[in-house]
Amino acid sequence: WLEAMSKEFELTTVAVGAAVDACARVARWDSAIRLLERSSCLHLKSDRILQGIMVRALTGAGQTARAVDWLGSMEAETFLPDAPCYNVVLHAFARAGKVDKAASMFTRMEHLSVAPTIV
Repeated sequence: WLEAMSKEFELTTVAVGAAVDACARVARWDSAIRLLERSSCLHLKSDRILQGIMVRALTGAGQTARAVDWLGSMEAETFLPDAPCYNVVLHAFARAGKVDKAASMFTRMEHLSVAPTIV
């Protein structure tokens, strides 16, 4: 689909972000991951916003552990997650009653000098 669209339209990170977000809204995190992976094959540059949309897609689908792993991959690459990326995961932990994991995430943020914007 993405390749076909790229022949008809100029694909941008905004367009891919919208498609990833659409996948998130219908809990298709697997499709969202494939879209993001394929977009790099089309030489689209990813950014923190697009990566953050992916984190939201994963948490929205109940895949909080995968979202934490995604944050880790962002930290290891050039996309240091910002507070909104972490907030989505913190909210998922709060919703699930996982206070210890939320506290660990706050510590992780502090270590990376990312100030939380929610409490």
